[in-house]
Amino acid sequence: MSLSDAQDCPCPACGASVPVAYYASLGPEAQEEILIDRLQCTTCPDCGQDFRTEPAFTYLDPEAGLWIAARPAEALADWQQEEAGALAAFEEIYGAGAPKDVQEIGADLASRLTFGWPALREKLMIAEHSLSDVAIELTKLAILRNRPGNPIAEGVELRLLDVRGPNLEFGWLTRRGGKQLDVFEAQRRLYESILKDPAWQEAATRLPERGLVDLQRLFIAPAGPT
Repeated sequence: MSLSDAQDCPCPACGASVPVAYYASLGPEAQEEILIDRLQCTTCPDCGQDFRTEPAFTYLDPEAGLWIAARPAEALADWQQEEAGALAAFEEIYGAGAPKDVQEIGADLASRLTFGWPALREKLMIAEHSLSDVAIELTKLAILRNRPGNPIAEGVELRLLDVRGPNLEFGWLTRRGGKQLDVFEAQRRLYESILKDPAWQEAATRLPERGLVDLQRLFIAPAGPT
C-alpha cells in the first residue's frame, strides 16, 4: 500500500512553487513506475520544466521478499548513520517486539538501503530477475578491474540496467538525475562464474547481508562527528 503527502517544492528552473506527491511508503504497485523512471516526476506548470524529487520512503514487496529504505542521493555521505537508522526501523517493525505473524513476514524479507533513484531501480531489477545483489556487486568489481575506460568520477556510479538473455546491461550513471554516461553489456556467465568461484568469497565477506549492499560502502569513508 502506498502512502503519500502533497508538498510544495520549488521548480529547479524557475523557482515556482509546485505541488509534488512525496511518498512515505510504497508497495509493488509502484514497481513499474520506478523501473521506467517515472515515479515522483513532475512538470512545472509555469515554465514546463520536468524534474524529479529524490526518494525518501520505504518500499515493501513481501512476495519478492524485499524491504528497502530508499534515501536521497545526497544522504550517501552519511551512509553509516543512515544504515543504522534503516536497520533500527526494520527491527522495530519486524523484530522481537512485533506480533508473531509480523515477525514471520520479516524473517522472509531482505532488508536493504539505497541512495538515489538508480540504486533503488537496480535493487528492483535484481529482485525481478532473481539475481544475487552481492554477486552483482562483485561483478561490478570485476568490471572495474578489467574493463578499460570506465568513467570513474565523483557522483557517478555503475548500475545494472537490464537483463537481456545471456547478457547483463550495465551503465555508468550520475547518482542524481540518473544521466547515462556509458552503457555496455557483460556476459551473464561472468556473474554466474563469480557465484561459483570460491576465490570471490573473501570479497563477498566485505559486503553485509543486509543494509547497504553496495560496493560504494567500501570506497566512501563514514562521515565523522560534527
